[in-house]
Amino acid sequence: MQGSKLKKKIEEIIIKIGKYLYKYQVITEDIKFYIEDKNTITLKFEFIRKNPGPFTLQIKRSKNELYLRSSEKFKWWGPLKKDSFIRIVPNGKINEPSGGQGGITFYFTGINEKGRFELKAHDRGGIWEEFLNMEAFLYEPQVAGTYYADAYSAYIFGWMAEKTSDDKYLEAASMALDFIMRTYPEYKPMRLDAFGHTDFKNPAFIETVEEFMIDKVRKEDLEKWRSFYKKMINTEGYSPINVFALRYFWWSVRNKYFKDPTEEFKQKPLEYIKKIKNNITKDGLIQDNFYSKDFFGGYYDSYDITYHIYALSWLCRGYDYLPLKEVWKMITDGAKFSIALTTPGGECSYIGRSANNIYHPISAIYSFLYVAKNEKRLSNTYYRGVKLIFNYIKKYQFPEGNFPTALNFYPDKLIGWSHCQTPYNATTGYFLIRALPLIPSKMKENALLLEKNGKVDFHQSRYGAISNKNIYFVIFAGSDISPYPHSGVHNTGVAGLAVLGLQGKPSILPILEQSLMEEQWSTSDLPDIVSQDGEIVVPIGRGLLNFESDDNIIITLEYGNFKVVQSYMLKKNGLLIATRLTCFKSGVYSLMGAPGLSFRVDYGYKFKIRNKNLIYITPYGNLTLEIIETPLSDGTWKIIDKSSTGRGFHQKVGWYVKKEFKQGEKITYLTRLILKKPRLRLVQKKAIPSKEPRRFKIPNFILKKIYKKNSLKNTKEGISFMIKNPIASVTITAFDLLKINDKIYSESIKIIINENEILMQEITEENPLKFNKGNEATILIEGEKLISKKYDITLGITTKDIGPLIIKVSDTLSS
Repeated sequence: MQGSKLKKKIEEIIIKIGKYLYKYQVITEDIKFYIEDKNTITLKFEFIRKNPGPFTLQIKRSKNELYLRSSEKFKWWGPLKKDSFIRIVPNGKINEPSGGQGGITFYFTGINEKGRFELKAHDRGGIWEEFLNMEAFLYEPQVAGTYYADAYSAYIFGWMAEKTSDDKYLEAASMALDFIMRTYPEYKPMRLDAFGHTDFKNPAFIETVEEFMIDKVRKEDLEKWRSFYKKMINTEGYSPINVFALRYFWWSVRNKYFKDPTEEFKQKPLEYIKKIKNNITKDGLIQDNFYSKDFFGGYYDSYDITYHIYALSWLCRGYDYLPLKEVWKMITDGAKFSIALTTPGGECSYIGRSANNIYHPISAIYSFLYVAKNEKRLSNTYYRGVKLIFNYIKKYQFPEGNFPTALNFYPDKLIGWSHCQTPYNATTGYFLIRALPLIPSKMKENALLLEKNGKVDFHQSRYGAISNKNIYFVIFAGSDISPYPHSGVHNTGVAGLAVLGLQGKPSILPILEQSLMEEQWSTSDLPDIVSQDGEIVVPIGRGLLNFESDDNIIITLEYGNFKVVQSYMLKKNGLLIATRLTCFKSGVYSLMGAPGLSFRVDYGYKFKIRNKNLIYITPYGNLTLEIIETPLSDGTWKIIDKSSTGRGFHQKVGWYVKKEFKQGEKITYLTRLILKKPRLRLVQKKAIPSKEPRRFKIPNFILKKIYKKNSLKNTKEGISFMIKNPIASVTITAFDLLKINDKIYSESIKIIINENEILMQEITEENPLKFNKGNEATILIEGEKLISKKYDITLGITTKDIGPLIIKVSDTLSS
């Protein structure tokens, strides 16, 4: 990919993100009014740009007490208390802003001496969050002021104002900056399981003012914002190492633009660099340890590659303002570490908390470009990594412009370290803007280490990887269990096979971790061990990793009263795996996964058991797990209920054995993993085109005819609607997206055609659906129901003949 083409595509992504954030900015003004005693008045207020209103607010006065409601169908809420916050849901209820209750926030100042009242628009300029959650806990939509969407949105709005010469974005940036000042340092109405994020807001605030607002706003506004720099603080309670990298950045920015910083302030960035330096391995991994006892008691054994690369991006930003030689070494060593572990499928953040989240690969894109501009010797390899990562993440951007926080297609399910979308989309846009000037017009590419006959030996950081011309795999030897169990859903630190894939394809495995949703099993290929009293012990701990030869990695780990030594030997089309278990303490134990794997069960992924083999079929390759020899012949295959990681849903399938072990007893078993390309249907040679089929764009007015108008209805089975083919016969290889209004449906969807039923996820390149001209099909979403009348429907389809199609229509629910 040429640099100019990549730059254009990145600009398109940024603009989509910017427009998405702009639509969700709160535009409400202060509500000032006078009302006489025993009277009721009706006022109007606006909401967000996407849905501005106006909305109705009724106010009733009884002496000096006020009561509110949005319409007659709701009870009066009140009386309002002086100097208090209230939340108003447009056309809905009135809330007290506690316990995560949603709405737009106003501040009631009380009655003044002239009998006038005022509701101050506390949220004006903030960014409305539809997906406010802590993965397992969904909160009502509201402005997520504790986080930092506001600051990075301000930066994006400033950039868009410069890019488009449209002053509406300059106004949006000004509103966001004012919102930060009004709510700093703590957004009090938000009651969530979250630390303050002043560290994250600070640098973007300063950069927005200094890069985009000078000579474009009133002098008094500029002075107001600049006077705010000296009031900026750290959020001291939240101190993992990645935040120290961020502090180095924002203190360096502050010291550049703050006219008279004290000597103490000048020393602050140096203090943070020293802290980071003490948490870097010889391999270059920036450990995301944290030492604050307030933060889940502290953590001292993090080997995450997720927040490593996030910290790397903040170091690059700080180096722009305070270029220290020791920081550049941290950056280059850290980039070499991450580029070596980037897969041929473009995955770079697959171990650690928040694995496979959007802001980590975006951090990699920026960091790799930053290093490539100054490290000419390795620049072509970094450019290759940037291209692969970009190709991996771009497919996740929704038509509205936003990315899901966790890179999977289940944002409505809140799985995989999912979180609010606006702060992470805003940060994504910020780093992509920073990446643009680093992209050269011509980008030559050298293959990554794992795209050829390669070997990665980061034994101090407990990572090893091997690849040949057919496959690649990465092993992680484990770390202490993270005390940061995100919403009680995931634990990190699990050892085992982290990624496995065919050259040029993403990994076919789920994220390597302990999934706490279903009985606390791990996704590891190492066995989980169940003690006699039922305690499940997963392969977590400070394991050892070493290479016996260039094609053989060994990990050693002690857990659950066993020592486990597992060897991975790379063969032409797979891995030969030898496992030895040594019992430390006599007793009855159950082994789950001796051998075993966790298989994804998303669209296009399925597994089946055949005797002592597991067959795993995926869009990116088919895998067979064979038990070659084992003394545990009296076992049986066991399947654990579906759970989730950052890549999507999975199920653990393992050879399950329960027996009595003696102290010192050793058991050895041998397994083979064979990985092959997806099966293709055999066709006559003359039917195979010599080139890719020509793609052409179908006009929207024709695409809309695919949807059968007035077919949307509720049935006993669920929601149904119909599509028809008035154009030309096509072969459908995937249904990529089904969205009704703002809800995305991804499970229990059937396609009924010619009296045959097929599950949507079963339609793949290997199992396509022929949709001939004149055919009609019913799409049924089982177990769901629609309530209101009018709906916007988005249907994404991939066809072999034409390519991807996006069908957007509106329809009214039929009785």
